[in-house]
Amino acid sequence: MVASQILFHEAHLIGVQEALQLQMEDLLQRLPGYQFAGVGRKDGQQGGEYSAIFYDTSRLALLKSETFWLAEQTNIPGQNLGEIWQ
Repeated sequence: MVASQILFHEAHLIGVQEALQLQMEDLLQRLPGYQFAGVGRKDGQQGGEYSAIFYDTSRLALLKSETFWLAEQTNIPGQNLGEIWQ
């Protein structure tokens, strides 16, 4: 249902939050012509939840993508913020 609404409204950009790898793969399969920028928060690859942005490749081109974490070392995924704030 989500993919059908995205296609119906011809969305240029779609943000997802807390999407798991299987959900990301499902959306990619159901949204021809779309790609996404983002990584899983657990390992910086496919593990854990994504806060990704899907984009219509017929209208937009990805020029650069970068992910960082709110932590003391912003380039290391999977850090527990509770430990940092104590």
